[in-house]
Amino acid sequence: MVIPEPYAQGSSGELTQPFAIEVHPDVAVICDFHAHLADSEIIGLLGGYWDRDSGVVYVQAPFPCRATERDDDGATDVEMDPASELSVRDVIQRHGMLVVGWYHSHPKFQPDPSVTDIFNQRSYQALFRDEASGVEPFVGLIVGTYDTSMPTAKSIFRYFHVRSDTSTDNNKHKQITPMLLKATVRTFRRGLTKQERLGRRDEAMRHLLDRQRRRRQRLGKRGLDLIDSEQQDWPKASS
Repeated sequence: MVIPEPYAQGSSGELTQPFAIEVHPDVAVICDFHAHLADSEIIGLLGGYWDRDSGVVYVQAPFPCRATERDDDGATDVEMDPASELSVRDVIQRHGMLVVGWYHSHPKFQPDPSVTDIFNQRSYQALFRDEASGVEPFVGLIVGTYDTSMPTAKSIFRYFHVRSDTSTDNNKHKQITPMLLKATVRTFRRGLTKQERLGRRDEAMRHLLDRQRRRRQRLGKRGLDLIDSEQQDWPKASS
């Protein structure tokens, strides 16, 4: 893991965060809920908006994606399934939003980006670069859940992105540095009742539970099929 560096707090002559981030309050709830559905890493995309004029990334909602199949237990370096990513990006677009980030969990270790996370983030930033402003308004979110070394049992949410600096060695090599991003949680808009807010959260959580239930059913059926096929080769019990 690589510990991200913090940006300066507006000091002259020092690097400052290139854009502000405002997050809908349900984003943390749903990402945390998703992360607690599995012991292995989960992954998804973040939908929202980029306001070039004000320099603000608005993170509106998380969209869970499938992870690629892994030979290990999937505990580290989760990768997004390409077909699932394209499908979810289409869903985000149909909801009138843009892809403004991605999220994944670190179930049993600190929520700092791995080398794989850093290079994935670098690729996403290049893909979603705003050429008109020269800004790369794409954020990474890591959710830390079950790490017993953390100071509390609460999940930790860490936003980051990467900065590329050209080295002095003939200006050919770039050093990629992960940087911490400060995010502000937005309040609900006026006129939205508590019942409506809870209804939206319940709907999102039911969607996640339905996905998980279907997944378990598929795995359960595969398991039963495997047992049935193995039983055909078992020796018959003697009477």
